[in-house]
Amino acid sequence: RAYFNIPETDYAIHIGLTPNRSDANSHLGVARDVCAYLAHHKGGRYSVKAPVVNVDSNSSGEGYIWPAIKIEAPEACPRYTGIGIKNVQVGPSPEWLQQRLQAIGLRSINNIVDVTNYVLHEYGQPLHAFDADTINGKQIIVKFLPEGTAFIALDEKERKLQGSDLMICDAAGPLAIGGVFGGLHSGITERTTHVFLESAYFEPRHIRRTSLHHGLRTDAATHFEKGVDINNVVPALLRAASLIAEVA
Repeated sequence: RAYFNIPETDYAIHIGLTPNRSDANSHLGVARDVCAYLAHHKGGRYSVKAPVVNVDSNSSGEGYIWPAIKIEAPEACPRYTGIGIKNVQVGPSPEWLQQRLQAIGLRSINNIVDVTNYVLHEYGQPLHAFDADTINGKQIIVKFLPEGTAFIALDEKERKLQGSDLMICDAAGPLAIGGVFGGLHSGITERTTHVFLESAYFEPRHIRRTSLHHGLRTDAATHFEKGVDINNVVPALLRAASLIAEVA
């Protein structure tokens, strides 16, 4: 194929998803819905098997201290989890990953960010990757900040926060707008070697209010404001960690 430069055949399935079906807002979610339809209308047993995930656990990181997590706003974030991944090499994604993202209209960025986008659309669970070396005080604190606090996002624009904007912070200040948009100084770059990967459940009303106020209609916000499955938080985190270990 490469010698003759023949394009490979691929297929895309387009569906019309109503706003109240957030449970089907992912590839596995659609598959579960199809299985339910077939089981009800056609009889027989159908099941969806999520990818098997095996992740080596090492809480110490062989001398590297990973951030401790503290939730100070449980009414807006009842569950926040993270995993540390050491000795990564940030670069282009393998061709298969780039092609799968391109097939659903996403631009490839790098192997770490591409994995988070891939798992978002696979599981319906948004993820965020931080450069662990930029996290001050080795703390992740989920909380509200005072009205008018300045925050510089990934798009390099400074925004004044509302008091109701849920923020992911370290010991020095805000790192990201929870469930909506990352910060400029904590994102993944070509110099990143240690990744702290976030997977959380954010209360939909907080996400919707923040996303609309700041005009940040991101994929993550779109999922969170409809309501994601809190039971997917950890499985999606482990799936992404295993993919990062594979491609980075």
